[in-house]
Amino acid sequence: MLLSVICMFAGLACLIYGAAVMRARTGTSFYVVWLVLGTFMVCMAILDMSGFLASVPRPLLAAGRALAAALLMLLAATLAMVLSGFRAGGRDAHRCGLSDRRPGSGCRAGGSYILVPGARVREDGASRVLRYRLERAVHFLKENPETIVIVSGGKGSDEPCTEAEVMRDYLLREGIEGSRIISEDRSVNTSQNIRFSADVIRRRGDSVRQVNVGIVTSNFHIFRAVRLAKKAGYRHVYGIPAKSTPFFLPNNVLRESLGIVKDWLRGNL
Repeated sequence: MLLSVICMFAGLACLIYGAAVMRARTGTSFYVVWLVLGTFMVCMAILDMSGFLASVPRPLLAAGRALAAALLMLLAATLAMVLSGFRAGGRDAHRCGLSDRRPGSGCRAGGSYILVPGARVREDGASRVLRYRLERAVHFLKENPETIVIVSGGKGSDEPCTEAEVMRDYLLREGIEGSRIISEDRSVNTSQNIRFSADVIRRRGDSVRQVNVGIVTSNFHIFRAVRLAKKAGYRHVYGIPAKSTPFFLPNNVLRESLGIVKDWLRGNL
């Protein structure tokens, strides 16, 4: 009975949170996952309290519990991966400075870049997620004046212009020289951000296996972005985490966890 009560309250919490995210109009429909999860948990709690589950054949019930346990273990593992990227990457990037290539520093000699993957663009400009990434990029670029920045993001069906265009304009307004900004405006997801930016680096005569590359992205996005980059051939790549909005963090972390599973199944990680 206690487990049923806990399941009921957890399901109601998921429903309330999903509805709140839906009302916030973040631009994605991921809130549906919370609504479905909450509905399922509430229904299971009601079925258990009513005694219906007691009539289910034991082998079938055991199989369901085993599947649920496996899914929870997978979720816990991916959540740990996402959370591991919140701080570790930034320390590595600043240790190298992406421009500190003194003997013994542990950093690879060669050029240095930072890559800023795009996020949603609205009619009035960059979304909060994208602004946080750009603020972090500006801070890093001013500390490392030799570093080149690649702003990567195409135009979504509901966006007024390309994400790369909005990012470039933002950096210019913040005093970053145009000669340091390279736009990549074809990509529509993180995997393409990584791969198409690698093409940009190669066209400049550099090798992604030789240069230092920092990926400036949301803290919850660091783990997957860095793993995608390593899979794509980057050898000296570091995460530079930007802050995120606390209210949306559960939604973003869960979404990233499922994104890790998706990219793993596709062979991208």
